[in-house]
Amino acid sequence: MHLNFIEKVTKVTQDKVKKLQLNVAFLKISLTMYVLSVILNLSFLRCFFENLKLGGAKMQEKTLQTYLNRIVLFLRDKYEIDVQLVDTPLNIARQVAQWSNSRLVIDVRERGTMGTLFITCHVFGHLVQYTTTKKYSDILAVVNSRPLPLDLDEEFKKRYFIYEKEAFQIGKGLMEKVFEVDKELDRLYQIFMYADYEHFWEYLTTGHGSSRDEFKHRFEGMKRSLNKELKESLQSIDSPESLLLSGPIEIIVV
Repeated sequence: MHLNFIEKVTKVTQDKVKKLQLNVAFLKISLTMYVLSVILNLSFLRCFFENLKLGGAKMQEKTLQTYLNRIVLFLRDKYEIDVQLVDTPLNIARQVAQWSNSRLVIDVRERGTMGTLFITCHVFGHLVQYTTTKKYSDILAVVNSRPLPLDLDEEFKKRYFIYEKEAFQIGKGLMEKVFEVDKELDRLYQIFMYADYEHFWEYLTTGHGSSRDEFKHRFEGMKRSLNKELKESLQSIDSPESLLLSGPIEIIVV
């Protein structure tokens, strides 16, 4: 009887161990299924938001392309300004854009669609300055002098920024004539203005240009640093009804 009791106890214990093992196995399976479910849900959400972001980026790119096309057509019809967009290097120096012989040629690969739009408007602003005022002639005499680098001080840098900012303001006035400039586009336009200004100042004072990746890095850095500082829209300047583009005007964007 003593042996039978031990056998019964042993059997009961073994049954309990088996049940416990089954419960543990079931718990492991359940936990694994739960983890897999979480991973799949996270993957789905990540893909969803990535697609949503990509869709927004594509929509923005399409909108910017439309704006750029409208500006190009407006300049051609209103001012007889020929804008040529290319995807090949302009020259050995790999300039971004060049105004020469009454034509603006831009390598769209260098700054992308948005940058090309902003450059077109900015160069137009300079064309308006060249043909309507001589108040910046002393600044231009210094900036256009060669060879580089130029020895320029902070006082000159402030004066030169006023000149560059005015060109961007005229460019914004051009955009407002062609399409509605919302707050986000205005913010990006101002950030581009500061990035482009610092980029060109570095070129003047060092004699070395920056690559497209370096400019992109500068632009993204400006976006982070100026994000909270740009509280006001850039004041636009209305462009003239006509432009008399005579004489040897040459503008380069590096």
